[in-house]
Order: sequence, then structure tokens, then C-alpha cells
Amino acid sequence: MITQHVPVIDIAPYLAGDRDAVVEQVRDACEGVGFLTITGHGVEPEIIDNLRSNARGFFARPADERKPSTTPILLCRAATVPSAMRASPTDRAKKPRRI
Repeated sequence: MITQHVPVIDIAPYLAGDRDAVVEQVRDACEGVGFLTITGHGVEPEIIDNLRSNARGFFARPADERKPSTTPILLCRAATVPSAMRASPTDRAKKPRRI
């Protein structure tokens, strides 16, 4: 049996302007494992704990209570991407690697 771990990627260097190394790590994680965990994002631990608690509560409900919401996704503003984390034009211009 092959065991893979979920990569943990510190995005603090990306937020500080050193984008290439972090972009490469994220690309490798997405292409290789399909999942990743990020650190260095600056989100307060209390917010993360609250999110985890709410997610556990939601998924503990019966399946029929977890049906998709009827609220259009465009009206939901639970999270936004800070401008410092958005891909720069040079990041978007890079072609994806083929495996």
C-alpha cells in the first residue's frame, strides 16, 4: 500500500513577494497529491478553530439536512482572497507543467 502525506506549505514567503518557490510547491502538491495545507497565512487560530467546529457540526447532521443551500454562490461572501495572495500576471502567464 502506498501512503502519501498532505503537503504543508508555508505561504508567508509568497505574501512577502517571493512567489516562485511557493507557486512551485503548490503546483507540485496539486498535481502530485491533490491536497495541501497552508501555513503562514495570518488567519488567527480562533477563526480556524471556529471554522473546524462549525464544519464538524454541519457534517454530524443527517444527510438530508446537509443538502446544498438554495442561496446562489455569488451572494455568499464567507471568504475573499486577499490581494496579496492573488496570482500576478506573470504567475498566470506560466504554462502548467505536464507530467
